[in-house]
Amino acid sequence: MGKSLKSDLLLGKKTFLMVKGENYNPGFIQETKDIISKDYSSGITKIRDILINNHIYEEANHLIKSSLEDANQILSNLEYDTKYLEYFSNLILNRKF
Repeated sequence: MGKSLKSDLLLGKKTFLMVKGENYNPGFIQETKDIISKDYSSGITKIRDILINNHIYEEANHLIKSSLEDANQILSNLEYDTKYLEYFSNLILNRKF
């Protein structure tokens, strides 16, 4: 979400976003590879629009936030120094798309 997706898209990796896109529109992963391989800049814009317009991005963010909140709750109950794990969790939570 906050890293370059170019290699993932070109390789057709089945990330959460791509699998959800495929569920919404069978052939989405192959279509994505085709679009990206021709023109990455305009292709990534089209793909982001699809992910946002179909609430796939929103669903992914909700799942990430919920999972990290659960993890942070578990960390807060441990009798260990978990500040670095909590810091890492916050880094993930605050990444930009």
